[in-house]
This record gives sequence, C-alpha cells and structure tokens, in this order.
Amino acid sequence: TDLKQWTLTAISLLSPRRKAGHPDAKILDFRELSETEVEARAVEKRLKEIDRHAAKLDDDLVAAQTPTSMDKFNALHAVSVKLAEERKALLERQRTLEVGLADKPATPTSNGQTRAWNFDEDFPEPQYPTGARQAGDRDRLEKSRLAFLDFHLNDAMKAGAATKIAPAAPVQFETLMLLRGYLRSAEDWLTHRCAELEQRVLELEDSHQFFAGVHQRALRYAKGSLVTHAGGLWAAVTDVPEGAIPGHSDHWQLCVKRGDMQ
Repeated sequence: TDLKQWTLTAISLLSPRRKAGHPDAKILDFRELSETEVEARAVEKRLKEIDRHAAKLDDDLVAAQTPTSMDKFNALHAVSVKLAEERKALLERQRTLEVGLADKPATPTSNGQTRAWNFDEDFPEPQYPTGARQAGDRDRLEKSRLAFLDFHLNDAMKAGAATKIAPAAPVQFETLMLLRGYLRSAEDWLTHRCAELEQRVLELEDSHQFFAGVHQRALRYAKGSLVTHAGGLWAAVTDVPEGAIPGHSDHWQLCVKRGDMQ
C-alpha cells in the first residue's frame, strides 16, 4: 500500500480513566485518501518545488546579467516565465480543490454513522487541592491531576466542535508531532522547575521556627518549635514526643538561657 494515499484521522488523547469503554478510545485510525485529497497534496508538493526552483533561478538571473551572458539570461528568463505560469495555474487548481474539500461531508466511521465531537457541555471545572501537598496526600493530588486532565480534554473537544470541522477531518501528522514536541517541552521544563521549587519549600519548612508558648510535658512539638522553660528559650531540633523536657532531652537546644535577655 502507498502510504502517501492514507492519512491519520484520529489519535487518542483520552486519559486512562476515560478511555475504558469510550467510543473514541482509539490509539490511531487511518483512512484512505480520496482522489481530490491525493491531487491536493500533489499540487501542494509541486508548488513547493516551483518555489525552490524559482528562488535559484532568481540568483542565476542576477549572475547572468552581463553582456557576454545574454543568451543564458534569455534562456533562464524563459524558464522563469514558464514556471510562473505553471504556478499560477496550480494556485487556481489548489483553490478549486480546497473549496471541494471544505464542502465535503464529514467522514463516515466504520459503522456508517457520521462521528460527532464527544464532549460534556456542563463539565465541572476542578479545583486545585490546596494543602494536599503539605499534608502528603498523594492520592488526593493524583485524583486532582486526572480531574484537570479530563476537564481540559473535554474543553479541547468542545473547542473543536465550535470550529464546525468534523473530528475525522484530515490532519497533518507533522502537526501532531510538533504539538507533541511543544507539550513534552512544557512538561519537561515544568517538571524541573517544580522539583526545584519543591526542594526550596522543603528547605524553608525545615528551617522554619515558630513560638509555641510555655513548654508542656503532655504535648508533642514539631521541629522548629520555640518554647520557654525554666526561664530560658528552647528550640526543637527534631520532632519532639510527649514527655521530652528541655534540658533533659536531646530533642531540645537552648537558644537563650535565663537572664540573657535582661
């Protein structure tokens, strides 16, 4: 089979959660090009060849503008005129073909039905789970990530429907690969930036100190807690269990001894 006569019509952008049982849950779907589409691609290819040839001819014409090269100049000029005429005719044909493709009905699916955009008009916008990271709630973070993915995929389908273009309309595979590159680039960059920020947050949290009042034997204290005891100010160098008394436990370090602030 000539691969140039086939085109990609669908690629799955569904999240794993939505893919199961979904009517559009395809990885790749190809269909054979119509005669009009094959001709349109051939015209586009020939136009690109003419443009490249014309650019080289322009340079050759400039170089041939000498009294001793008039025969060569005239021959190149004749070729240039011929290419310009061919280009004009191809552009007219391209416009005719594009009108025909634009008026072409949506591509039927294998079951003979015209496939429509699949989206929920009232898909709820998710809310970021503020505090989940600090609490270490990974399950909540993952559920939120999937909710954001579902929302934006649904929004993309909704935007596609607004264009009035059928979801099975031909698409340039190069365009999809460029889109993949942009998305991977953004993902890779943000992953590194977020990792750097997470590390900085951990460092700040690790060095954070706060006043927790007068020490109480029955309470637990987080690392960084500052308490007063026996007239001094003590800092928790680790998380402190119940019953660990400043001055009698390695969990505490004296910051200001009694009488230093007088």
